[in-house]
Amino acid sequence: MDGSKEIVKEKCNQCGKLAIGRYGNTPLCVDCYYKMTQANFMEQQIRHNQLSWLASQQNFIQQALSAGTGGLLPPKFMATPQPPSAGITYTYSNIQVSDSAVGVINPGTLYAISTSIDVIQNRGDSELAAAIKELTQEVVNSKDIQDDIKKEITELLQFLASEGSTSNDTRNKSVIKQVLGRLGNLIPSVTTAWSIWEKVQPLLQSLGD
Repeated sequence: MDGSKEIVKEKCNQCGKLAIGRYGNTPLCVDCYYKMTQANFMEQQIRHNQLSWLASQQNFIQQALSAGTGGLLPPKFMATPQPPSAGITYTYSNIQVSDSAVGVINPGTLYAISTSIDVIQNRGDSELAAAIKELTQEVVNSKDIQDDIKKEITELLQFLASEGSTSNDTRNKSVIKQVLGRLGNLIPSVTTAWSIWEKVQPLLQSLGD
């Protein structure tokens, strides 16, 4: 015995895949963590809608009371709660999200991309990790792209990042090639990302080789 310790990798509590982090005390893979953050964000949106409704009812009552007293009782309006913001609720270690992108891109998608980038980086492929990070950030920042296209591109990048975080023999290479083809058709609509795409494309294509 040389005294070295074997590194035991945790498995996802939900599906058995390799875990990349913990949600509370529960180890989860990229996909399950993504689903959990989606559910969490949706729950916050529901609570926001409920609070907004209560605030509107309170303001209606205040307005009615003021009108009933001929204005002698000034209404005290309740401020409407602000909707949950992905930029505040979630912290992305690799991607910065401005307020203009909140509500356009699913926060779970960005979290999954960021987490996959960390996994790829930890596996030693810093060049691929940097490429996905740079392209994703440029798409997120772009102001000359329609919201639906921006959403689709980030979802495609999420898939590629997830595949890049797995071992070569488990990748779905036929789907990777289809996704790259679709991405190649969409990227020209992001004028600021074209030069980055030319640099990143060969690295992403290597995932399907």
